[in-house]
Amino acid sequence: MSQHVGPSMLQSIIDNTLACIYVKDLQCRYLHINRQFESVFHVTRQDVIGKSDFDLFPAQLAGSFQRNDRFVLETATRLECEEVAPHDDGLHTYISIKVPLRDDDERIFAVAGISTDITDRLRARHEIEMLQHRTQLLLEAVGEGICGIDLAGRITFLNPAAERLLAWPMNELVGHSLEEILPRPFGCRETEPLGWLIKPGAPMSAEFAEIVSRQGERIPVEYLANPVYEAGILTGAVLALRDQRERLKELRREQELQAASRVQQFLYPRLPPMVKGFDLAGATHPSARVCGDYFDFIPWGDHAWCLALGDVSGHGFGPALQMVETRAFLRAAVQGTDSPGVALHHLNQTLCNDLPEGMFVSLFVARLDTVHQRFQYASAGHPAGLMRSSGTLAPLKSTGMLLGLIENAAYVTSDWYQLYRGDLLVVTSDGIVEMISPQQTLFGSDRLWRCVAEHRHESSAVIRDAMLSAALEFAQGVNPHDDVTILVAKCLTDEGQFRMTFADHSATM
Repeated sequence: MSQHVGPSMLQSIIDNTLACIYVKDLQCRYLHINRQFESVFHVTRQDVIGKSDFDLFPAQLAGSFQRNDRFVLETATRLECEEVAPHDDGLHTYISIKVPLRDDDERIFAVAGISTDITDRLRARHEIEMLQHRTQLLLEAVGEGICGIDLAGRITFLNPAAERLLAWPMNELVGHSLEEILPRPFGCRETEPLGWLIKPGAPMSAEFAEIVSRQGERIPVEYLANPVYEAGILTGAVLALRDQRERLKELRREQELQAASRVQQFLYPRLPPMVKGFDLAGATHPSARVCGDYFDFIPWGDHAWCLALGDVSGHGFGPALQMVETRAFLRAAVQGTDSPGVALHHLNQTLCNDLPEGMFVSLFVARLDTVHQRFQYASAGHPAGLMRSSGTLAPLKSTGMLLGLIENAAYVTSDWYQLYRGDLLVVTSDGIVEMISPQQTLFGSDRLWRCVAEHRHESSAVIRDAMLSAALEFAQGVNPHDDVTILVAKCLTDEGQFRMTFADHSATM
């Protein structure tokens, strides 16, 4: 039995489609709508028949609909266009296909339309585009180089960081083998194109590998390779590359600093010398691995000692090297004279020729006469203090300018200072007085000397440690920004008693 599509079957098809279907006459009045049209716009066929879009929709939208309808009627052509119609949740976008309807005499008597809601599709497409845009922004913003690879081991994309790292534009690398820029490990026997780089289900990484730039430069990198799956099927990998050149430089610098620190610690006096009639102590506390502070106890002729403390400008490896040079030249300078001022003059001439531009050294040098129990000093911009056993402080001011600035600078040697039991010569670098509290207050010289006065009856080592402890307690955990060095010399006997003891000692030798 033959079957044909009758009017009732056709109406059933029209009413069960999700598109809005409608027919309008030559005056753009509705002749027919389907059930989806009724449902979406909350109207019935009886309500709509004979009415125009202006009776159903806002004027601006209705005018747009009619312009499209009239175009079809006037040109007798099919039209596909986007139209916007109001829904309960806002405006929706439709793809409308409008065609002219003809009678048996080929005369146009109506326009028919099929409008399909594509709002969800557009939203999904917009979300995908936004996701792609955000992903692109992320790839452009990250500092690591990102490289896509397909299952054949070919490069599919590079982000800008990878292009900069390799000095190779993406359009020249896409389609090339990954092994042109990242050679597989030596001795690897893996036959699969990506088998050496990724394993199913887990990322692979290497802390140190090498990639090859466009110019053939081998660049140390750290990499992380992640497999990429689509619908559970492995489709390739994403490779993240991090430039390790700066890190390797830092490692080398750290190794150099460690070596320099060991050398520097060896050059500091391990223990103070045993000087009859005096108690000596000194220590350096670097703010970093190495420091530019310096202190020393140097034999200076018969029965005399050089007590020195200095500070090279700046921080780090350079000042540490200059500290070593200053130590060596000072030790040579004191052998040719018994005057602290002359020693500083010779040292300054040498440093002016050797120090980098803008670098200088402050230095306090005292000649301690152990026979007469006295000292004299010269200071290149480095003050100190003499605290008497009574607690009275005598400042020891600078007697010349900083070392390394003007070659012919003069340095005056002070008069002799007689020492008595309990007197203290205290020299520090400015790192201790410049220690800062959490409230951004300086420890300062007043607090320093109050601490010395409070502990003046104790040993030099105890006084030294008390000064540092007081400053650290004041800082409350704020790390010092400069090196801290302290030198303390304490007189243990009165002048007459010492001379008599020294004479008796000489007679027995």
